[in-house]
Amino acid sequence: MQAVTADLKTTPVKEEFQWLLSLAKAPRLRSYSEFAEAEIVLPNGPFVGRRLKRNMQPSTFVWLDELGTNRWRRHAFIGPVQSGKTLIALVIPLMHTLFERQETAILGAPKLEIAHDKWREDFLPVIKASH
Repeated sequence: MQAVTADLKTTPVKEEFQWLLSLAKAPRLRSYSEFAEAEIVLPNGPFVGRRLKRNMQPSTFVWLDELGTNRWRRHAFIGPVQSGKTLIALVIPLMHTLFERQETAILGAPKLEIAHDKWREDFLPVIKASH
């Protein structure tokens, strides 16, 4: 048995099947922080048109790093007015789920008008500005 497994490990895979093996491997998913820094372009504010970077708001990346640890069963995010709460706590995690993980996501709002406003004012501009 040991000789057979050793032979299988050292036997080269035929070139015509290399493409199949590469397709069978799951891609490495980027963390929330890696995704945000690589993909998120800010659609408004003082950094309009620029990618989100750690030095712009370092606490953002502490939050995003913690989201990816699975140490917490619940998440709560608070901050002062105009501090990017919606972007940091809703838009980036939702975009990560949709575009990095390629999973379906549901986000609820108490009223349809609020959902429409959030989509139009917060989500859509970031999605359009980003890759």
